[in-house]
Amino acid sequence: MTVERLTTLRSWLVRLLYLLAMAACVGLILASLQGCGDGPAAGNSNPVTPDCETDADCAIGEELCSAYKVCLPRADGRLAVGIELTPPPDSNVGTDQKLTQIEIPPWSIEYGADGLVRILYPEAVRLTGALRVIDDGGPLDAMQATVTVTRDSRLPGRPKVVVSKIVDALRTYVRPSDQDVAANPDFTLMLPANVTHSLRATPAPPFDELFHPTHLELTLGSDEPLVVMFGEADTTDYLSGVVVDALGAGVAAVQVRATDADTGLMVSNVGLTDDWGEFVLAVPKGQRTYKLTFSPSEDNLFVPETTHGSVTCCEQSGNTLEHPQDVGEFVLPAFPAPKTFQFAFVGIDTSGASVGVVGLAATFETTVGQPGGVTGTYSVTATTDDNGIVTVDLVPGDMAENRSYKVTIITSPTSEFASEVRQELQVGPNGGAGETLSLQRRVPFTGHLSADSPSLEAITIKARRNETVLDGLGGILLTTVTDADGRFNLLLDPGMYTLEIQPPTSIPLPRWALDVPEFVQLDADETVWNAGIISIPSAAVLQVQVDSADGEAHLENISVAAYLIDPACASEAGDPCDYAAMLLGEGITDSDGLVRLIVPNP
Repeated sequence: MTVERLTTLRSWLVRLLYLLAMAACVGLILASLQGCGDGPAAGNSNPVTPDCETDADCAIGEELCSAYKVCLPRADGRLAVGIELTPPPDSNVGTDQKLTQIEIPPWSIEYGADGLVRILYPEAVRLTGALRVIDDGGPLDAMQATVTVTRDSRLPGRPKVVVSKIVDALRTYVRPSDQDVAANPDFTLMLPANVTHSLRATPAPPFDELFHPTHLELTLGSDEPLVVMFGEADTTDYLSGVVVDALGAGVAAVQVRATDADTGLMVSNVGLTDDWGEFVLAVPKGQRTYKLTFSPSEDNLFVPETTHGSVTCCEQSGNTLEHPQDVGEFVLPAFPAPKTFQFAFVGIDTSGASVGVVGLAATFETTVGQPGGVTGTYSVTATTDDNGIVTVDLVPGDMAENRSYKVTIITSPTSEFASEVRQELQVGPNGGAGETLSLQRRVPFTGHLSADSPSLEAITIKARRNETVLDGLGGILLTTVTDADGRFNLLLDPGMYTLEIQPPTSIPLPRWALDVPEFVQLDADETVWNAGIISIPSAAVLQVQVDSADGEAHLENISVAAYLIDPACASEAGDPCDYAAMLLGEGITDSDGLVRLIVPNP
């Protein structure tokens, strides 16, 4: 190769490298403007300009370099904040400590002189357990079941803490000793020490047809093994009865369950009547009052749900599967055979046109039986098709009087039409096409956010329903995001809501709620509800350090969540909460056990 060719090739290589360098530079510039990958600026056209890398970069000594790389003041404790700590799965945090979820209520949080909240993570106790089925004193088979342990959260306004384990082993054992259970348990749970827990072991199918759930209270001060026995004579009583129709004939394939009249918990196995309507239920040992519920099954769909609320058992001893205590005869209400009806569900769209509401779930419910006699609830649920039509089998009225149904309508969260309860839907004696049911549009709820921020765009607005006339609809969540000017528009059912404001991670603003602790109340006759200007407070940094119980080790990879607590219940002897605790922020501790959370700075 000649010198000229080498020179020419080198020239082209230099130009190629130059072009590649320019392309990389442009790419970096665009990435810094638009965000890329999983960085905090991803998808945000108005990223925060970093002004710090460490706390030393902050001009004011009381400020900290936040996770946003923006200097923010320290949280000073003026807010009622509770903290929830959760270890990684299996408590694998690189130490020998046993950890489980714990809560630090506002009255137990102390801010150090440097603004640091230091938490010593208490050691948990280990509950090792075994579930066994006994058979005439012989070998023990493992039970397939779900073990659920429940306790009250220490944070006011937070739900109960529930931990579940599924036990699915199918093995044969000799009667285990405590050492055997500890060495080879069916389940292991880490629990806070010296805290009262409610443990419930619920047999899985087909075991639930034979054995009743087991419930007990636990308060553990140290590691303990536990063996839960099913089928032992000293833990189980048996009761029997017969289900008949209005003419006295036995009714087959009726599902039967017993609940404790005082607690409302199901305490029996799931029974099924035989061809003569007879059933046997296993219940916990001892005398108590039960509610017996008779329901449809896959083999008998048109049984109305009927409850008999004062059944007493078992006052006599010696009740066995072969010789149960007879609690008598139970009559189901009489009613005509169901007929097929069709109903149309429509709404008026923004153009004024009537459109079928697709994907709507409607539950039809009526009382069947004779007034003053045995009555039950006939209930059926169906979903509208692509034309907004629902096809459903209903118990009809007669020539003298139509039958009245309560209709519960649930639309999807994305629907423009409201959910509702329609108390009076009349059904005549014949099947076929019923009336058309019209749904009103959701109420537009509008507002405008205001805050000291470089951007108010793409802030998530969450409306959570607090109170509702619709049973089972509490907690429904509807969301939207703000436009470039910080404005939002949500379509909501009439009702009471908590409105939460959740900025993206690229904007140094805290989560907040509208006029905490006030609610949004929308009435059915409103055409629009304007919240006006909603001010989001500025942000502060809550710095938390999590250490071992002895204070000698920092704990890494601990999930830390901060919740805003209703001031009315934020003291140890506080009043009941007016609103639920609201999540302010969450993060994972680093190798120094530190995490920085963004909270409001009131």
